[in-house]
Amino acid sequence: MTSARKIRMASAVAIAIAVAGIMIVALRPVISSAQTTPTHIEVFNAEGPFEKDLDVGRAGFPTAGDFAVESQPLLDPGIGSALGRSLSELTIVRPVSRGQDLEVILHSTLRLPQGDVVLDGGLRFSELFDGGTIAVVGGTGSFAGARGTAAFTAGTVGGHDGFLISIDITTG
Repeated sequence: MTSARKIRMASAVAIAIAVAGIMIVALRPVISSAQTTPTHIEVFNAEGPFEKDLDVGRAGFPTAGDFAVESQPLLDPGIGSALGRSLSELTIVRPVSRGQDLEVILHSTLRLPQGDVVLDGGLRFSELFDGGTIAVVGGTGSFAGARGTAAFTAGTVGGHDGFLISIDITTG
């Protein structure tokens, strides 16, 4: 093989590699966006029937280290019908605002027919009543690989007090 032919072949290979690289970079956003699905879910987390407050910190609930565990029904916020259950743990980190509020960590699994949505994050207890937001960190079933946010607002549905949870996630 002549050196001129080797140079032409090397140039052709370099051009092919460059074109392939450009195509991969150009198609990547299309492939990525096709593999993610934005989803909006609204559920109402009704208070009760099971909640247990555990006083494990300094005597007198609520203090740092105390926590509550809950198993509560999830309702359709529009009509009040049952959708699933929430299983949650709320841990108190510390009192703030001269003891009028608490910094807490919330771990919650929302069990829905399509799969579970897992929430995890820290916020002030008062934020649960007026739009506090925590992370969606995963899920199962239709919600496998879920990432996004869940915002809370206190309210009443079908005579039950609780929290509207507005969830925006992507999956895939």
